Amino acid sequence: MKMWNVLTLFIVAASFLNSGCTREGKANGAKVTITSDAIQSFASNPIPAGYKACYALNVKAPDLDGLGSTCHPKLGIFDGFYNLGQAVDGQNAMEIIVPFGEQREVELLVYLIDETSTELCPFWDPLGVNYSNVYRVASQSGLKMIDPEMEITLNLDFPGMTSDISTTDGLSADCSSTTVPGDTPPSDLNYFEEVLYGFSGQPFNAFPSYIGDGTPVFSISPASLPTGLTFDPSTGGISGTPTAVTALSSYTVTMTTEYGTTSGSLNIEIPNFFNVDILTDDSDSSPGDGFCDNGGGACSLRAAIEEIEAGGSGNYHIMVPTGSINFASAISITYSGEIHVVGQGSANTELNAQGTNRLFEQSGTLSHLYLVHLRAVNGESAGGYGGAVNVTGGDLTVRNSLFSGNNASSGGGGGAIALSSTGELTIKDSEFNGNVADINGGAIDLGNTAAYLNVYSSHFESNSSTGGSGGAIASQALISIIEGVSFELNTATQGGAILITAGSSANHYIKNNTIYNNTAASGGTEIYSSQGASDTIYLTHNTIYGNGSQDMIFNSGSSPLELVNNIFINPGNNDCAGGGGFNSAGGNVIEDASCGVAGTNDLPGVDPLLDTLGYGFYGYSKVFPLQSTSQALNNGISGSCTPKDQTGFPRSSTCDSGAFESSF
Repeated sequence: MKMWNVLTLFIVAASFLNSGCTREGKANGAKVTITSDAIQSFASNPIPAGYKACYALNVKAPDLDGLGSTCHPKLGIFDGFYNLGQAVDGQNAMEIIVPFGEQREVELLVYLIDETSTELCPFWDPLGVNYSNVYRVASQSGLKMIDPEMEITLNLDFPGMTSDISTTDGLSADCSSTTVPGDTPPSDLNYFEEVLYGFSGQPFNAFPSYIGDGTPVFSISPASLPTGLTFDPSTGGISGTPTAVTALSSYTVTMTTEYGTTSGSLNIEIPNFFNVDILTDDSDSSPGDGFCDNGGGACSLRAAIEEIEAGGSGNYHIMVPTGSINFASAISITYSGEIHVVGQGSANTELNAQGTNRLFEQSGTLSHLYLVHLRAVNGESAGGYGGAVNVTGGDLTVRNSLFSGNNASSGGGGGAIALSSTGELTIKDSEFNGNVADINGGAIDLGNTAAYLNVYSSHFESNSSTGGSGGAIASQALISIIEGVSFELNTATQGGAILITAGSSANHYIKNNTIYNNTAASGGTEIYSSQGASDTIYLTHNTIYGNGSQDMIFNSGSSPLELVNNIFINPGNNDCAGGGGFNSAGGNVIEDASCGVAGTNDLPGVDPLLDTLGYGFYGYSKVFPLQSTSQALNNGISGSCTPKDQTGFPRSSTCDSGAFESSF
């Protein structure tokens, strides 16, 4: 049987794995920790007479070393097995350092040994362990380890249908006949992030991840690294202490073993940086002198940006501490370069506009503002666009952040963010909830036909456009990509979740999303489109579930929507409506016949049998898994299968319809 909520593990940033910071100034790995206290509940489970229990922790993933079997774990059990309560490296805990990535599986194993043994529990030996006495007692798969702060609740996963370990059938694995890894060619060489950042005077360490066996030898080209850094050809590690600011440089790292050669790209930058050490909203005492100083020797966020604006050169990272900063007025961004404002996580660092002003007003044509690992709240545009951030020039990137309770009132659009420049807005691994706009775009409004919108792996909930359209997002961009996102309980007059308006030969790609139970007063509870004849909207591998109050997807545009491998369900009303029409490339499971689809594997009038909506431990966005008898299973058109599903899980060539790829 399955039991739930029995064990919680904590994952925290592991800066000592790769202390060279990523693009956002965060660590490159996670530390998975389980304490002996956390597994005391297993001590009460009956175990066979004559045995005592040892415990082990393992993490598996497709991109980690090993075969992934119990005999050869993907990441490996570095600490071996330990008696319950026995100190591990001086602490009552087991820890595994895990590179950031997707589709990690955490396992808790129990290994039974002779109760009379006075020896420590043995270390992992794939050919020497008696696997009839090994039990995987708890596990969780599909974990996305990308955030420094998350919890995992493991599910009991005893072998067979028992809920104890009173027998010794265990995993029944014969590892003596299992091929030991030893001839896999190298592949997937990477350093986890597109850009690694270090800072002058601060230690830097970065190590690669790869798949393959044998003895590796690494080389890097060009050989010249930023001053103070060295390259280790035996590990591929880059370490040292940078001594000077260095512009972004690109490298190729090559790894060679006796089984082959592979290469990967790497970018390193040593930018300028300021460390904010006070939470007050003080101005800089002498802008342009090179020092972030409020006049009392302290550095505020506002002072740091004022210093950059007055005389900065190159790119800057501003490290913001834990706590809340109350903005007295919006901070202006005109600087021609990158400014990264990096907090300590959305639960820890808050930028609060106090309901009286915006947080940032960005107008520099060549500016690029990054908002990372923070919480932006209570912005107010008072008659203008962009309740928290208004971009009239340049680019904006938001990562691993939360925007909540921001408001574009009195005729304003973009409750959280508005971009009207010809630049690019990128949102990744973030959440928007409770933002309000008077007109279009309850959370985001992108209002330039030459601009670009990219939204990845994020969640939009309870945002609203009170007098306009697009409860979460309104876009008339040249190119929009909305991928791996969930939308829930957003409201608008039209387009409860998304509004796409006429552009100029625009392309909009809406793929691998879950759009659920949003509301529109007059049509398009989930999506409303009014695109031009030269515009194209592609809906691919989405699961869209309406509440039945209005037509779910309303196309009033001058070109049809292009559908492939979707799931649509809208109990009580039409799934599709509007004069713009719908084209199908097949693979769509649609509850009614309103979309008029007749392509290969199109299943109109079929209930897709969705399972319960939930985060499912997949990161920021919610998903609907499929029930085991769903006709959407393996129903997708193979030539249109996306490489991964909404959660980042690889799709097979016979993929499922909808946003979620099942393991059935």
